[in-house]
Amino acid sequence: MAKNILIVDDEPNISLSLQFLMTQAGYEVRIAADGEVALQEVESSPPDLILLDVNMPKRSGFEVCETIRANAAWSNVRIVMLTAKGQVEDRVEGLESGADDYVTKPFSIKELLARVHAFLRRRETPSPEIYRFGTFRLDLGSHQLFENGAQAFERPGRNSKQDAAKDRRIEALEAKIQQKNRGATAARSRWT
Repeated sequence: MAKNILIVDDEPNISLSLQFLMTQAGYEVRIAADGEVALQEVESSPPDLILLDVNMPKRSGFEVCETIRANAAWSNVRIVMLTAKGQVEDRVEGLESGADDYVTKPFSIKELLARVHAFLRRRETPSPEIYRFGTFRLDLGSHQLFENGAQAFERPGRNSKQDAAKDRRIEALEAKIQQKNRGATAARSRWT
């Protein structure tokens, strides 16, 4: 069964070009021209992956992404933001809103296809939804980080001293995850 991709962009030329590209690659494709229609499409039939623009009418890509991530039933939907907003702050906001990846326009078609293939290939391989590291618990399904059972990360607008301490703990946790992933990749490559 072909994987399903939802393309969300208010520019018809981009949507149609992406639809052609993804269809040629063997994917089933649907298109939504704004954030509201995108959420209706996800509600009716969650796609495997969403290519999501940021600047759209009715609801921005950031809002759409946050809404999808707030619904546990949609936790397996992969989201790639595909947008002209390429500043570091924009990329960080996109990733913090729950995007799995952030690609800026103009983009390489080969690279975009490779990223889509990689995300959908990873989706076929079951992985644990919860990782534990010492006192930390990272819940990938709900996109939340907990320390000693309490939520350890909140949205911006927090106390700056607490922010710095939490950011250091998050960075340490991310380093452990990357180290663990490198170890797993190295182990797999020895057996293949």
